[in-house]
Amino acid sequence: MKRIGPKLRALLSGALLVRASLPLPAREGYVETYTGPIYEGHIRVQSNTVIVVNSALALRVELPTTNVAGLTFLGPVTGGIELLPLADPGAALEWPGRDEVSGRWPPSPPRQRFTPVVQLRSASSVKGRIHQLDASGLSFLERPERAPLSRAALANIRFQPLPQWAGTILSSGRTGALLATGEFIDGECRAIVAGELILHSVPLGVCRFSLRHDVIVAVFAPRRDFPSQPCVIETSNGTTWLATDLWFEPGLLVFREPLLGRRRLPLADITEFHRQPPSFPVLAPSLRRP
Repeated sequence: MKRIGPKLRALLSGALLVRASLPLPAREGYVETYTGPIYEGHIRVQSNTVIVVNSALALRVELPTTNVAGLTFLGPVTGGIELLPLADPGAALEWPGRDEVSGRWPPSPPRQRFTPVVQLRSASSVKGRIHQLDASGLSFLERPERAPLSRAALANIRFQPLPQWAGTILSSGRTGALLATGEFIDGECRAIVAGELILHSVPLGVCRFSLRHDVIVAVFAPRRDFPSQPCVIETSNGTTWLATDLWFEPGLLVFREPLLGRRRLPLADITEFHRQPPSFPVLAPSLRRP
């Protein structure tokens, strides 16, 4: 093994000192606490502490993450995804708007630039450009690459805005594809390859539909009626994660999604999160152990 020379050792030491002296990244926003106060200013997350600095008010406060009920970063937000209500699986599929003469459903709205929305059976909604779906899961066209989503967790994938009359089908128990023509093709959505949905239908056999032109939504399973989750996380691309728990690691927000388990997100991607009070009381600073 080669020994490090004195010059290289000096360079490495200097680089570490410069890195240690750099200010931690800060973003403007506000922090809600379980004990009541809300602090607004520039926010830094440092391991188990959230630091809020407001120069105009000569304020600097360090909050333990156990006392943080919510955090919102100010700036442009794409917004969350409105969840459609669960329908009664036993109810008849009487969709309003069907033409009484022709028996056809109304056409879909004009195509717009639309980022696909993946709704999980747990009701989390994930936005992103889709690469493919195979036995290993659903992957995205993103850099840096994000972890794929388990196939078993998928409820539906929307490739176009949903017509108002189509909401019932997502929780009806039927699986298949809703097309831009207004037709619903019953079957099993097997794969997504090269911009096409491959669907196996009993009466039609193997079908291929263009994601860009043909498919409004691919339905894999009904959304499960999960109990309300204590944590909600919003990201800058419009994704809404529901979680059973969350905590911080250096530069990351870590959480447990009900179906996917542990997930990690860069803090730079977070726009907002809220969580319900823990089951244990948050101790006053004078009562905490050193």
